[in-house]
Amino acid sequence: LIYSMKGITTENGRTYLVNSGILRQKTLKNKNLEKKMEINRIEKKLALSSLLLMLLFAASFMPFFNSTNKEKIQKTAILNPKYKNIVQFSIEKKGGTSIFFQKVEDKWLGKSQNSSMQEEFSNIFPVEKKLVSKFLENCQKVQEFHKISQSQNGIKKMELSDNKTSDFSLKFIEPDGKTLCEILFNLKNLRENRIYLRSTSTFSVFELQDENLTPFLNADADFWADPYIIPQNIFGTVSENDIQSASLFIQTEKNQEVKRIPQENYRKLLQLHHGHLLEQKYQTSEEPLKEESLKNPLKAQIKVELGNTKEIFINAEKKDKNTFVLNYSFPLEQHHINYNVCLSAWTFSRILELAEINE
Repeated sequence: LIYSMKGITTENGRTYLVNSGILRQKTLKNKNLEKKMEINRIEKKLALSSLLLMLLFAASFMPFFNSTNKEKIQKTAILNPKYKNIVQFSIEKKGGTSIFFQKVEDKWLGKSQNSSMQEEFSNIFPVEKKLVSKFLENCQKVQEFHKISQSQNGIKKMELSDNKTSDFSLKFIEPDGKTLCEILFNLKNLRENRIYLRSTSTFSVFELQDENLTPFLNADADFWADPYIIPQNIFGTVSENDIQSASLFIQTEKNQEVKRIPQENYRKLLQLHHGHLLEQKYQTSEEPLKEESLKNPLKAQIKVELGNTKEIFINAEKKDKNTFVLNYSFPLEQHHINYNVCLSAWTFSRILELAEINE
């Protein structure tokens, strides 16, 4: 094989003889290498572009990038602080009891109504003032509300259409009886203390992470009711020094007696608790109950005089061998207290002991 020889002049002017065949072969190799490098650069650019497209596609499903699902946060409160002196509100539980709260002077009354009953209210009872204060304080607390929907479909999906589909309805009521606002609640995610709510005046559905409201919304009337046999939320907190006299009237078929409770026993009397609230039409025992002595009566009455014509009358009736029913019925301002609670036979025996009935 004969190779042609050519002279190549360099920059310094010198001429060299080179093998043109070898030069041509090296040139082809360089061109192929450059072509491969260019292809590699293009492939890297395509791969990078594909990766960016995939990331953008995935991000489009995230709320931050999706404008239609973008989560909006509002810092607000359930109850505007300017209504902190609200005097009426109600909590209605789906398929259960509704409780109406009304402020009377510096006290709160609760009026419970069972959905299965025809009467307007089953019990009208004193409410623990500190519980109402705490609940209203929680309602006025400014928190982060996450708006998750603003459509009819969202309302339907979260079961917040009305008080029949929601778990709870909270109404704040003006003194003239008009509803100031109504909030519907759904407790779908209690594990994370998340509740869903909306005002009936808007389509906006909010999610709220709060562990303070749920216990109040989910509570029955027993939670709110004054737990003491001698109520501490009717005439204010009653101390042993406030009691002028306390007596127990007992009547049986054979005997009747009025026993005064000694002053040294007032403190123990004030510490006694009753049981849960009862409906007005409670069922008595079908078994005949026997009266053996004054220490085992079927009926009794507790009377406590506090002065300034303030008196508390409590009627006790034996429901069965283990339970008594206490009935509270007396006027308060323009209202009338009227509620029933159960009392264990053991606690009733403690009252007899305080009245020093030993027969």
